[in-house]
Amino acid sequence: MASLTISDVPDEALHRLEEIARLNGRTVEEEARGLLTARVSEAQPRQPEQTRGDIFLKDQSRRSPEEQERVMKRFQSLGRKLGEPFDQKAFTDELWSFVEE
Repeated sequence: MASLTISDVPDEALHRLEEIARLNGRTVEEEARGLLTARVSEAQPRQPEQTRGDIFLKDQSRRSPEEQERVMKRFQSLGRKLGEPFDQKAFTDELWSFVEE
C-alpha cells in the first residue's frame, strides 16, 4: 500500500479527527484512512467546465460549412490579421500618448 503525508492540516480538523477516532475506538491513522477511503469511493469526478471556445466549437458542428466560414472570418476580424505587420513600439507609443493627454 502507498503512504500519504498531509501537511498544514488545521488544528481544529486534527482535534476533531482525534475525537472521532477516540469515539470509534480507532487510531487517528485508521480513522483518517477510513474517512478518506469512504469519501473517495463515493466521489464523482467533476466534469470540466465548458469554456466559450468549447461552446463555440460544439455549436460549429450544427452550422453549414458556409456559416462556419463566415463565423470564423468574423472572429478573425476581431483581432490582428495574420501576416499583417505589427509595430509594437508604435502601438505602445500611441497608447502612452493617449494616456498622457
